[in-house]
Amino acid sequence: GYLASEQWDAASAVLGRGLEQMELHGVNAAFGWVGARLAYAFAAAGRVEDARMLLARVQEPTILDAMPDAGFLAYLGLALLLIGSREEAADLGRRSLEASRRISEFGSATLALRLLGEAALRQDPPDLAAAEAHFRAGLEQAEALGMRVAAMQCHEGLGRIGRLSEERRDLVREFRAALDLADRLGIASVAGRVRHLLAAAGPEARAVFDG
Repeated sequence: GYLASEQWDAASAVLGRGLEQMELHGVNAAFGWVGARLAYAFAAAGRVEDARMLLARVQEPTILDAMPDAGFLAYLGLALLLIGSREEAADLGRRSLEASRRISEFGSATLALRLLGEAALRQDPPDLAAAEAHFRAGLEQAEALGMRVAAMQCHEGLGRIGRLSEERRDLVREFRAALDLADRLGIASVAGRVRHLLAAAGPEARAVFDG
């Protein structure tokens, strides 16, 4: 889908039309499900104020109480993380992971683990051990479920950990795995981002990349 392939403008357009139709016809049951994903698309595209305005609506008690869905909690957390609400995002990640495991919603558990990994990376200072544990758990689950996009995202996260810890071998291995998946999936934004990170990582990384 558009969210998975980081086509933020296209995702925003589709989800925005869906939200408009729900409001037009008074269909409120899925408002949170769509709204959280749209807020994430807004935040990822840099439309921070649009994301904040929508998040204020999605986080109303009537919406939150109607949407105990683990995927909803994870996307809500991802959106909040991107606008700077790290602690709130981490709490939603834990709630999402707990909910997904309780009802065996394994795809959402993978998303929650990625959210927790990202939140750990954004601590000050970054909690690299916690981030690695979450990304590796997410990667293991993504591979078991055949979720290639989620696996790519976890590999990229692990590569960023290698970059911060100066573990060049880990950086190269994980970024190459992410790049391979991005190329095979045709996700140009991720492929370009990872190529840039590899090129900036020094002679060893460039040698592996060029070879």
